[in-house]
Amino acid sequence: MIRLAAPEDAGAIAGVQVRAWWQAYADHVDATLFASQDERTERWRAMLAAGEGPVLVWDLDGLLGGFCAVGPSKDPEDPPVGEVHALYVDPPAQRAGVGSALLGAGEGTLADELGFGEAVLWVLAANAAGRAFYEHKGWAPDGGAREHPWGPHVRYRRALR
Repeated sequence: MIRLAAPEDAGAIAGVQVRAWWQAYADHVDATLFASQDERTERWRAMLAAGEGPVLVWDLDGLLGGFCAVGPSKDPEDPPVGEVHALYVDPPAQRAGVGSALLGAGEGTLADELGFGEAVLWVLAANAAGRAFYEHKGWAPDGGAREHPWGPHVRYRRALR
């Protein structure tokens, strides 16, 4: 079941994020850049308590299999568009439809609840699996690029309506 995250989900969200980082980025990113689960838990707790945008979680009987954080784009160069800020699936739950369901729910939230007709997301350029996933879901690179401590990122864009 997909539901909105609550502050008490912070630890589980952080665990999913850190495990997914290790699985997806270990070959591309200096592991010293990864935040610890405790650091991520505190950041997620603060963000969720502050209501910094919808965070959707895949909850299967109390076990979180993934999450999708969405909201307005944080990029000042973008016109008013939505953004998928984060989409991570716990490695044991990958390739089981969790990411697809969360992305679809996030797109729906951006369009139906927040009123955006278009959205962007950023992905590590070296993350071939992530890029293939987004392209399969109808997202396309739009030429946007930026440097990040983890390596170059490329921007993807998609119409929501």
